[in-house]
Amino acid sequence: MENNFRANGKLLLTGEYAIIFGATGLVLPLNRFQEMQLNKIKDPQPRLYWKAYDINGLWFEAQWLLPDFSLHTISNPDKAAYVLMLLQAIRNEKPAFLADGFSYIVTHFCNFDIHWGLGSSSTLLVNLCRWAMIDPFRIYFKLFHGSAYDIAAAQINSPLIYNLSNNQPHIQSISFNPPFLDQITLIYSGRKQDTRKAIAHIKTFDDNIINRISQLTLKFASTTDINESMKIVREHEILIGQQIGEQPIQEKYFADFQGQIKSLGAWGGDFWLAISKMSQSEVTDYFYRQGYRTVFPLKTFML
Repeated sequence: MENNFRANGKLLLTGEYAIIFGATGLVLPLNRFQEMQLNKIKDPQPRLYWKAYDINGLWFEAQWLLPDFSLHTISNPDKAAYVLMLLQAIRNEKPAFLADGFSYIVTHFCNFDIHWGLGSSSTLLVNLCRWAMIDPFRIYFKLFHGSAYDIAAAQINSPLIYNLSNNQPHIQSISFNPPFLDQITLIYSGRKQDTRKAIAHIKTFDDNIINRISQLTLKFASTTDINESMKIVREHEILIGQQIGEQPIQEKYFADFQGQIKSLGAWGGDFWLAISKMSQSEVTDYFYRQGYRTVFPLKTFML
């Protein structure tokens, strides 16, 4: 039995919200990942011992009695409920999962801050499904109503053009290395956004906007012109903002920024992306002055 599993974190550069309704999005798998290590032991009472760490240390631990997953000890009820939902979904697909009479010590490590929204939940799902030898897309679509782009990113080591049609993921690996890559920056907003809650109220999406977002995705993925990339981002922000009834982040807070800023993922939290002809240090200094101290060149996150 394999004892170590690793899954990539992710960023959705284009297509937020619209990707759920069939738009094409540009997805970056990241060098930020979650690793899972297993240790199988004998115990008088079989248990699942669970510890999860990120760059700040231990953030969650629990014990479940096996094979019925009755909770024994817990540090965070909400996180325990999510883990239990995954375990039970996998058990429903594979009744022998964690029912062999042994105890398991399962240790997880994210090499990023779990509050950054880079995929601590999706990487967990993928690692558990790999352990159980079950298709993670199958489990995802039984539990959630998103696009599953993050499930794709967790398993593939190159940038992706991603589209969901009739609950079937369509994935195309591409190269994304524009000549202005050094001028693309990530800024952490300081707020963790719950994507599932953020998208729950979005019930429909205009077909024309879906089609245009798909076109903009392909243009953004292929352009070698920084001016064109900024125009694409600007139009993308306007279209998504119109559809969800929100003001683009740059208009709201950074109107004097020399370049273009885009929300990544669900608006209102997690990361923003900035493209500018300014140097990386100038962009970093700008956001530092605005009070944002978690700033990275995009390329430092890429595989």
